[in-house]
Amino acid sequence: MNMYTLLDIRTQHGATTERARAFLDMSLDQLNHKPMQDAWSSAQCFEHMTFVGRRYLKSFQRIVHGKQRTTLWMRFSPLTMLWNRLFLYGIDPDNAKKLTAPSVGWTPTAGFICA
Repeated sequence: MNMYTLLDIRTQHGATTERARAFLDMSLDQLNHKPMQDAWSSAQCFEHMTFVGRRYLKSFQRIVHGKQRTTLWMRFSPLTMLWNRLFLYGIDPDNAKKLTAPSVGWTPTAGFICA
């Protein structure tokens, strides 16, 4: 199981930013195109990345700037350690088994971006 460092997180953020820039060069038809009826369009994927990113951004900023306070229970709880291991296992790129993401109470819009 891989352990991720702050450098890993920053590198991944840079890669995500580069992927997001690719959306700027797409036409409206390309953004709204769905490869299959039950698949998301690029616009919906970008909307999802933005929504989820906003949910975690404040937490990540507190961690990166050393402002996240953890309690003794958070640092040494066996439950915390178990969930951390399960989370890292789930996002490990070498893990062939894909896990289902938890529902965040959000579904993409119809997927049409207008000019």
